[in-house]
Formats: sequence, structure tokens, C-alpha cells
Amino acid sequence: PPQETNTDPYWHDAPREVFVAGLRYLHHQGCRQNADIWNFFAQDKADIVTQLKTLPIHERAGLKHIDSAGVTGPAANVLSGLTTAISWFYDLRESDGPFSLRDYIASTTGKNLYLLNIMEYAEKYRPLMTFVFDVLINATLSLPDTNHREQRRIWYVIDEVGSLTQIKSLFNLL
Repeated sequence: PPQETNTDPYWHDAPREVFVAGLRYLHHQGCRQNADIWNFFAQDKADIVTQLKTLPIHERAGLKHIDSAGVTGPAANVLSGLTTAISWFYDLRESDGPFSLRDYIASTTGKNLYLLNIMEYAEKYRPLMTFVFDVLINATLSLPDTNHREQRRIWYVIDEVGSLTQIKSLFNLL
């Protein structure tokens, strides 16, 4: 998400578009592990550009931000901003599994889910925690209205919500 500053939105939107294009490339290649994501974006700019150029034209939107000569300038700044924003993927390289946030919300098992935002790591994992809450909230709001809705309760207790990046879906949940 964009920072809560008055900076030019390009420096948030361009890395996001490159990230989406990279995820699309990885998806087409069948590479869907955390390590695949980290390794793809840890490559040199030239390697990323070469691989993104293999995407169908309608999936290359992010390419325009990094397809330029040289290792400095706007393209390098876009990639630098991107790798900074996803630095937490490095720690998740070996953490893959079948757990799905959307499936958890759709489940009726009633099990609790605790997400700890440990202060020592809070700044580094802020984008991840914000993303997780956004997915959980949107999945909750997307549940169908049924007769069973009154029988099922989903509770959110979010302490220190101010330590996260703005979660726009939180307003819809409230």
C-alpha cells in the first residue's frame, strides 16, 4: 500500500505493477513458492526484464517501469523500492504449506487464528501483516448471506492496529 505521505504515487504504483507482472510470470512457469518469489526479484534487472518480456502483452504492464538501459535511474529506483517492500519474503523462503487465509475464513470449524506482531519485527513485517488482514477481511466480507450466518460468529480483535499500514478494507468491516 502507498505510504501515508505526500510523495509521488508513481514510486508506489510502479513497483506494485512490476511485482504483479513478476507474479504472473512465476504463475505461468508453475513457480508458486515463497522462495520462487524471492529468487525472481533478487535477480539482476536485465534478467527480470528478459523474463517479463515472455509474458503475453496484456500482462506486461510493469515492464515499462524497468525496461531501460543502465543500472541507475528510475528503473533501478523502482526495483530498489520493490525489493525493499518485499524484503520479508527472504525470511519466508522455506515457509510454504497448504494453509489458505481464504479457506480458513470459509471454514466453519470455529478454530482461532492468532497473528502476533512482535515489536522486534513489526517494521519489517508491516506489509505482510497488513496484507494478511486485508485478505482476511475481504474474505469475511465476501461470505455469502445464508440462514447460517446468525449461527456463525467471526471476531476480529486487532491490538495496535495503528502499527500497520492503512487497511482500507477495515472501514468496510466496521
